[in-house]
Amino acid sequence: MTVRVDSSMPRLVELLKEDNVTTQLEAAWCLNNIAAGTDEHAMTVVEAAGDSLISLLSSGDVPLEVLFLLSAATLSI
Repeated sequence: MTVRVDSSMPRLVELLKEDNVTTQLEAAWCLNNIAAGTDEHAMTVVEAAGDSLISLLSSGDVPLEVLFLLSAATLSI
């Protein structure tokens, strides 16, 4: 199975880097929904957004959805 990653994935990763917490939250929810699919979907999200998600964790201002996303994605790996 091939996971189709078009321009939406890089844009969602960019939105995780915004200063606006609401924007980060919405992007994290979108990525969470993608990662909740198959193991391949979760791996695609981790590969595309892993660094940004770790940066958000390090910032101390982490939307709960980012933690959900990391949890769901790492369980699939």
